[in-house]
Amino acid sequence: MSTSFLEKSKESLESAQFLIDEGKYNSSIHCAYYSCVQVLLHVLHDNLGLNDSQFENEISNYLRNRGKGGSHAYYINRVITDLVNKNRVVSRLNTKLIDLKDLRVRADYKTDTIDRKEANTALSFAETSINELITHYNLPKL
Repeated sequence: MSTSFLEKSKESLESAQFLIDEGKYNSSIHCAYYSCVQVLLHVLHDNLGLNDSQFENEISNYLRNRGKGGSHAYYINRVITDLVNKNRVVSRLNTKLIDLKDLRVRADYKTDTIDRKEANTALSFAETSINELITHYNLPKL
């Protein structure tokens, strides 16, 4: 199951680049962002060992107690917390993931449009974030 998250992440990154090349900048943000989410899901299941039941319980508790940011905020916070507990410096990773999440909301739900520069920046943020996660968790390269 989790290997497919890494495969999906690679496909999402490739799709983001394809969409940028085709001038579909708003849609490229979605793919760049979800490429990171898919790696986070892999980490949660494979590296942190959460089974489906634990995963659902933690998300429910997170949303009930904090309620802000939805399930994706949980994914980010859970992985960042794990890395901090391992004494890893992850402030840039956290910032990039949150910036990508905010940009995805803007691209998908706001009337402003994303330009090529922002789309390329988002893709770069996604690639950098994924590479950091690969390094921290010793994951196979995409």
